[in-house]
Amino acid sequence: MAKQNKSKKKKRPAPQAPAAKPAQTAPAPEQPLRTAKLMAALCYLNVLILIPACTKWRHDEFVKFHLNQGLVVLALATVCAERYGVPMVFAKKAKSDNIEGGLYQSEIFSYTYKKKATLIVAQEWLGPEDKVLIIDDFMANGYAMRGLIDIVNKAGAELAGIGVAVEKGFQRGGDSLREEGYNIHSLAIIDEANEHHIRFREGT
Repeated sequence: MAKQNKSKKKKRPAPQAPAAKPAQTAPAPEQPLRTAKLMAALCYLNVLILIPACTKWRHDEFVKFHLNQGLVVLALATVCAERYGVPMVFAKKAKSDNIEGGLYQSEIFSYTYKKKATLIVAQEWLGPEDKVLIIDDFMANGYAMRGLIDIVNKAGAELAGIGVAVEKGFQRGGDSLREEGYNIHSLAIIDEANEHHIRFREGT
């Protein structure tokens, strides 16, 4: 008789769950930051300030800061232009599609962004026959103001005066311009500022 061998069935090992991969922190998206910077730039471009002012970006702290500054400049410049019956011209920091022809340019150091920037004004908007009143919201070291003065001089125009909403007197930008003979007036001059108090210059 043939002998039949019975083979024993081998048990298969239970499948093991794959080892969990360590969690990785996703890099912060760059798009929101780029959009915030774009919205901040629009705050200084005349009627385009309505874009950040009427969208959700007005709640962003970075955009809100520049929105407030842009509104101050726009309000002061509009009042002065209306009072004297003259056109209002904005100096920009970037060339846009609606600027054609030659440009007056002046390189400045941006105290806010800690880097160099270029102010531009179209030559068709400013010429030797013009008298210019420069309006700005804040002045610290006066770098931006000197850039605007440089543009007025390059255009051959006459600088009638300079108006500033708030001047940081302790940074000497305005005083240095006064010492050079420029006709500059500020609504408020801060001579000292710290975490405990702010001291304004008398007579402002």
